Amino acid sequence: MEGHANWDAKANVDYDNKLAANVEVAVSSGSNWKIQGSVNLGSSTGHSTGYTNRGPYFAKQWRVPIEYKMVRVTWICGPGVAVHYEIIAGKYDASNGRATGLYGKDVRHKDGYSAYIKSPVKNRAYVTAGSYFQISKGRSVKWSAAVTAYGISLGASTQYDREHKQRITAGTQNARHDIWGHKGPVSEKPGVFYSY
Repeated sequence: MEGHANWDAKANVDYDNKLAANVEVAVSSGSNWKIQGSVNLGSSTGHSTGYTNRGPYFAKQWRVPIEYKMVRVTWICGPGVAVHYEIIAGKYDASNGRATGLYGKDVRHKDGYSAYIKSPVKNRAYVTAGSYFQISKGRSVKWSAAVTAYGISLGASTQYDREHKQRITAGTQNARHDIWGHKGPVSEKPGVFYSY
């Protein structure tokens, strides 16, 4: 997940570990690994993490600590036995002195005038000065190589629901603040939105 705030704006991101996160599963094939399916993470607890009021000219991903496990899977089929290993995501885990969340990759290059001009017109909208816009629902966005566990890169996507929020607050200068959706119009299922 990530937040975006270009000129005269602030970004907020909120992650609640009750949301559904789909994380790829790596399966061993001899000495090689391949991605095969995904595991859905969820929880009934209500812990939230994120950042607030960052900007202007700020855009960063937010990383949350997920516990990964390597498990041995044994298949018994008639007289034959097959064994392989899987790397799977277990749960949100901020125990043992870990951070509850960390800033990730700088993604400011997705904002600004050049990115705005290249965006589909149908995905654009604007936030009036002194107001805010927030999404709390939308299509999942897959981040390739979202994590490396046991030396294997795994992608992840987040099913945005009422437990995940991306918010932009425009400053009070007398001008509008343009935004646009990554996957579609901001009023539908943008996944994430960018800022100019």
